[in-house]
Amino acid sequence: MTINRLNFLDLLDPKNIRIGLKCSDKEELLEQLFDMARTTKCLNNFEKFKKTLLEREHIQSTGLGKGIAIPHAPSDAVDSIFLVIGVCPKGVDFHSYDCKPCYVAFMIGSPIDDNREYLGVLAEISRIFRNIGVVDSLIEKTSPEEICQELKKRYIEFNSEANR
Repeated sequence: MTINRLNFLDLLDPKNIRIGLKCSDKEELLEQLFDMARTTKCLNNFEKFKKTLLEREHIQSTGLGKGIAIPHAPSDAVDSIFLVIGVCPKGVDFHSYDCKPCYVAFMIGSPIDDNREYLGVLAEISRIFRNIGVVDSLIEKTSPEEICQELKKRYIEFNSEANR
């Protein structure tokens, strides 16, 4: 029996991607991501989700370094898993462990009882960025559709390398 598991590619949607964000700090970048999250129709209580994610972010930054951040939180305010992406070409301090600016942020919201899917998507995003040059390639893209194409390409490349 094959179990069909949601993957990162299933969540990619150009409507949930903003490029060219002009943010001066982490808080502004998070607000831009929250604005997108509000429109996903995946939330039953936006304010509760926002509070949950900000509390999680306060405990420990989700700035992973190497130019990316993945603010995320499971919450009963989320009906179905979602992903929104923001690209900030000038970068912002996201309090990453490497003290380097964040250029690409992926916000993930997930129902509280859906940890397997949520953690799988989180891991897939993290793996894509192990390769050098991914952040730079995303910053150069001029449309959300191009961002989707690049992420799909990188996902497929990574998975084909992993299966060798």
